[in-house]
Amino acid sequence: RGMKGTSWEGGLRVPFIARLPRVIPAGRTSDEPAVMPDVFATVCAFGRVKPPADREIDGKDLMPLLTGQADHVAHEFVFSTRGDKVATVRSGKWKLHVLAAGGKQKAWKPDDRWTDPRAPDGKRIIAPKEQAHPSQYPGVQTGPAPKAGLLFDLTADPAEQKDLAAEQPEVVKRLQEAARAFEASLK
Repeated sequence: RGMKGTSWEGGLRVPFIARLPRVIPAGRTSDEPAVMPDVFATVCAFGRVKPPADREIDGKDLMPLLTGQADHVAHEFVFSTRGDKVATVRSGKWKLHVLAAGGKQKAWKPDDRWTDPRAPDGKRIIAPKEQAHPSQYPGVQTGPAPKAGLLFDLTADPAEQKDLAAEQPEVVKRLQEAARAFEASLK
């Protein structure tokens, strides 16, 4: 559900491919969530470079996960942001939408023009003939309307169809508190 620019899983889940012969086993896969700061921490650790000490580095070294020495990354919480606000917080199987999921997803038709006002001439996206049209991969179009406070069990429901907030108030509270603390740390 969702696409780039939304905080649904379709907008957040991105494949990560790593190749390092004789270090990362070929064919190794993982469904463990990781974030871009993890790449920085991993490169620093692999290159034996100490990260800057004058700031907190949110990333974790992914090499134990990539090499098969660990099954998960030690993130208690994984956050996505929209500007300086926390959009979602994930912990284990749980994901809370702190903000509404980013507007209504358009159901694209094959003849709809795919334009992006930011790209290069203000009329068309870069390399339009090479871009897949959104109607080719519409994704899941069902589920609860975007609103703050939606809670999903991503293990059982990766398409974010069943809001469990009313059934899991303690999980909602814990994730809201984590989001507030993280957001405060950004200021």
